[in-house]
Amino acid sequence: DRYRAQAQTHRSDHLQTVLDNALTAIATLEAVRNDAGRIVDFRYTLINRQVEKLAGRAADQILGRGLLELYPATKESGLFAKWVEVVETGQPLYFHEFYRGGAVPVWYETRAIKWGDG
Repeated sequence: DRYRAQAQTHRSDHLQTVLDNALTAIATLEAVRNDAGRIVDFRYTLINRQVEKLAGRAADQILGRGLLELYPATKESGLFAKWVEVVETGQPLYFHEFYRGGAVPVWYETRAIKWGDG
């Protein structure tokens, strides 16, 4: 059991190192659903350093928090609806989008795929 726990920790550390050295922002989010099963938000479950850089926030200020809590403008911009569509249909999505919800307006190139319920 101890060996398995150490091996799991090593794999997790290894994965985070790989992600943190990626040149692109990578995040996983899980769907937050209401009682009717409708997606009402997404919660950040994993991010890399590039996400921290783009967000201007440390990981502990992002992980476990809701997308709409951190970036409410994603709802009005239509980005939120696109990500809901990916989860609901299972179809990957690739798009360019101009986002005005942060301190500095910016173009994003996004590739989204369904993974679990997010």
